[in-house]
Amino acid sequence: MSQLEFIERATTQALAYLQQACAYKPTPEEYIRWVDSHPSAIRVLLLRRGMAAWWAGGSPSFQDFILTQRGHSVHDYMAHQLSKTDYLRWVNFMDDTTL
Repeated sequence: MSQLEFIERATTQALAYLQQACAYKPTPEEYIRWVDSHPSAIRVLLLRRGMAAWWAGGSPSFQDFILTQRGHSVHDYMAHQLSKTDYLRWVNFMDDTTL
């Protein structure tokens, strides 16, 4: 599998993971914990936009946070969706990549 094919497959699976978040409605407490998980310099911007806007806008960071809070790990999901070799490749790719 080429690097591009691998990235496309891993991205497709990561997006499918985030789609699971649609089954949940975040609580105000989860929203505040998500905001607090960011550097203080951007918390005001996160709060100003509001929970509904971040959730409706499909913020991957917020979706991942909610899924993790509800016991759904992206690592567990990817381990089940990818072969062992591709999962390890994904882990190494994510460790070496800044998005």
